[in-house]
Amino acid sequence: MASKGSAEAQIMTQNITPLVFESHSTSTDNEKGIASGWLNPSLSDTGIQQAKELGMRYENEDITIIYVSDSSRSFETAQLAFGHRKIPIVKDSRLREWNYGTFNGAAAEEVEELKINYLQTPFPEGESFQDVLNRFSSFRKECLKGKNDKVMVIGHRATYYALEFNYNKIPAETLMTKRWKWQPGWKYVIK
Repeated sequence: MASKGSAEAQIMTQNITPLVFESHSTSTDNEKGIASGWLNPSLSDTGIQQAKELGMRYENEDITIIYVSDSSRSFETAQLAFGHRKIPIVKDSRLREWNYGTFNGAAAEEVEELKINYLQTPFPEGESFQDVLNRFSSFRKECLKGKNDKVMVIGHRATYYALEFNYNKIPAETLMTKRWKWQPGWKYVIK
């Protein structure tokens, strides 16, 4: 059996990027049952504690770079978790949450039910899931292709959807109807 170090070396020589996705910690809107979309709530007290726990989970991991959306809830999560380490934290607007347009700030349950209707057609004054995928594709081509970095992305449900769609080939319709379940990190291999 190969050691962990030799397995990591093999990944590096194959020009593969190991990536872990973490969702931002709980925001004040999350606690109120609000779908923030492009609104910019801060972390709740629970979210602050979750961010600190996130940092502890990865304390011994050799992460090369952390990409976050330019929303305060993603950046604050990264700062609280990893700000004490010398890991670059890079904001990128292409990792933002889905823009629900006139539904930014609506009840989360309502927005969840509506998403299936906006795969190709944008939310009123917002964007479609295809727009989300296009943003992510641009990010992926520029930031993930063949860098051999150990990458972490801290983002939103839209980021998770894009990762699952691109790397696990989960159809958009399935993603929109599958119940969201938090877990401590999703791992992907980017070739």
